[in-house]
Amino acid sequence: MMRLFALRGATQLQADSAQEMMEKVGTLADSLFKENSIDPSDVVSIHFTVTGDLHSMNPATAYRRWTNESKIPLFCSREPDIDGMMPRVVRVLMYLYKDDQSPSLKAQYHGNTRQLRPDIF
Repeated sequence: MMRLFALRGATQLQADSAQEMMEKVGTLADSLFKENSIDPSDVVSIHFTVTGDLHSMNPATAYRRWTNESKIPLFCSREPDIDGMMPRVVRVLMYLYKDDQSPSLKAQYHGNTRQLRPDIF
């Protein structure tokens, strides 16, 4: 039986540039799909968020340019400004269908963003 799942991930840019946004978002997306054996046809939608210090490119645009994927609905919003938050972070929340007997999905937090979820690393 298929079940709806939500899968999380995050990455941090070293600088606010369109090229780095594309590379970091693309690499994060690739690892979410590969590490969890996800077929794009099983994805319902992907929601990206960015910290307020990222302006060079929308991560949804970066994802589309990296993958040439046009069928998955994408959305982006800005994280609230919180004192002490990690800078230049892109977070992702992917909704997808998988068999409910599948192994657990593996969140993908790249680089320093692992500090955001010490409970799972």
